[in-house]
Amino acid sequence: MTVQPSQTKNIKEHIARAKAHVGKQDVMRALHSLCEALGVLLKAQVFGREKFEIGILVDEVLRSLNQYPEVKAVAGADLSFPKGQEKALFLSLRRIYGEIKEARDKVQLETTRAQKMEIDELILQGQAHLSQKNFIEARKYFRRATERFPDERGILVDVGQRLIKAGQFAEALEYLERGMERDPTDPRPYSHLVTCYEALAEPDKAEDLLNNILRRFGANESVFLRLARLHLHKRKFNEAFEAADQALIKNPLSRDAMKILDAVGPKLFGGSYQRKTPVPVAPAAAAADEAAPVKPVKLDM
Repeated sequence: MTVQPSQTKNIKEHIARAKAHVGKQDVMRALHSLCEALGVLLKAQVFGREKFEIGILVDEVLRSLNQYPEVKAVAGADLSFPKGQEKALFLSLRRIYGEIKEARDKVQLETTRAQKMEIDELILQGQAHLSQKNFIEARKYFRRATERFPDERGILVDVGQRLIKAGQFAEALEYLERGMERDPTDPRPYSHLVTCYEALAEPDKAEDLLNNILRRFGANESVFLRLARLHLHKRKFNEAFEAADQALIKNPLSRDAMKILDAVGPKLFGGSYQRKTPVPVAPAAAAADEAAPVKPVKLDM
């Protein structure tokens, strides 16, 4: 079978990519691209000048790969491309790729485990100080954990939650805001930040964030209820009614929403106001609603 021009071009492109990866010190991609080139070469049966040129190009990449200790250690000697040994080289490179990947994966696994253990130790020490109300010491450990492992998913939200439970709302803000910036798709820091803003008597910030949650994550009964309570506290009765009404639409058996509507409705529509009868829902949803605690609503007069 005679090689097609497109196959020769494909082989050379794989080799060029391998050379570029070596230049970027990306051994694994270089080995992979070189294996791809040899795989095509074995099927294409290149002859003559084209095969000679490809051999020179492959040798050039191999000489570069020989500079890496991990390649030499696995290969056992310098890599070379003897004439007529395309298959042997292909199998050798594939083996080297596999062994290096396995070794790297093992190191990565051990590193990850050690990192997890160190994070757990720092967080637990911070929590111990937090439980003893040694807030300054607790923050030292939490800061050390988040600064040493900034890419650890969820660590900022975890620390923020712990500080909230300890009543350290101002301190929790920093971690939750960073968590929100790092992963805007995670709804947890948004919700916890609302709790902080409410505790720190910053209702405007809480309101802005709740509206942001609705825009970003969609309509949600609990968010509408929090908005309704917030508006009620600020004596914004129209807005409180609308938010509670939206919560009731999401869950027609929401007793919290009903209480807010019953408290605000007469103020807006007079003593003849009557709340609409909710649409029946499935028994399972009704049972869940009955089990949920109900907080009394007080109008701030």
